[in-house]
Order: sequence, then C-alpha cells, then structure tokens
Amino acid sequence: MKHFKGYSSIYQVKDERGLILPASEVVDRGIAVPGAGESGWGLGPNEIPLGPNLQLDNFRQYMAYAMTFRAPVGNYVLQRFGVGTGTLPPTTADVQLQNVVPLVAPDSPTATNKLVDYCAYPSPFNVQIFFTLGVQDAIGQLITELGLYAGDQTTLLIRWTLPAGVQSTGQNSVTFCHRLNF
Repeated sequence: MKHFKGYSSIYQVKDERGLILPASEVVDRGIAVPGAGESGWGLGPNEIPLGPNLQLDNFRQYMAYAMTFRAPVGNYVLQRFGVGTGTLPPTTADVQLQNVVPLVAPDSPTATNKLVDYCAYPSPFNVQIFFTLGVQDAIGQLITELGLYAGDQTTLLIRWTLPAGVQSTGQNSVTFCHRLNF
C-alpha cells in the first residue's frame, strides 16, 4: 500500500524572551541537530530539517472515517501532537509513541498530547501542520520521537523518530512544521 509522504522540520525556536533564534544558534546551543535534508519540501532558510515520517495504519483508517463524516467527525481528524524519548524506528502498526513524555496542556494538566497550533495549505495537495513544544513542556528531556494524534486524543496517526533528538531546556519553545504531500 502506498503511503503519503511526510517531512518534518523545526520551523522556529524562541528564547525565554520570545525572540526567534537563528538556526545556527539553535544548533550551537545544542537544542537540535539537523537531519538529512530532502529537496522539494519548501523549507524556509531558517528551518532545521529533521527528516521523513511514517503514516500509520490508523492514519489511513481515520482518513476514511473523516472523508465519510463518521460521527463525531472531530474524533477522526488530525488535531493533536505528542513527544517521547523512544528510539525504535516507526512501523505502520504503531499505536502509541514508544516512551511518551507528558506535556503541559491547558485542557489537561496530565496530558500526553496537546493541540496543534494551526495548519496551512501552501499549494494543492500539500498541508503544513505547525505545533509547539512550549517552554514548560518536557523540561530536561531529549525528545527523540514525535507523533500526530486524532481529535479523540488517543489515536496515533503519524510517528517519526529523530536520531539526534531535540533538547527541551525549559528556556526555549520549539515550533515544528510537519508537511504532508498527497
């Protein structure tokens, strides 16, 4: 079965004062190490490439549900993200991150995932999903896996691992951009 292609990057990092750090400083501070860059994804000059992802079996099933308005449709569309410290490569049968790290979410103080920031549609057949690991999220953790979840908050749709990881320092917020091409 053909899977949609996806690619992720660090879109921007803000310091504790809310100032956007240049990519070179993000790398110098040890917050993130660039992954293998792929052409054709429209990354901005200050973005740090992280690499491709894997759409899971749940992704395909939930797309079918959303396209046919299975009720409640909000449960079946991509709305949330989570992070973890697992290192095993993703498989299409994954149903959860390997080692979930709790996040500070306004809708739940013990959340393992929280709402994405927004989505953009820069060209036909392309969506960009933006989500932010806040200053208070996962402090002291080396984030090595990311996941996108459905609105039901429990169903993992997309998972990817980051060989070098992203360090959550408690001093920076990191905004990721995940791109999907259909």
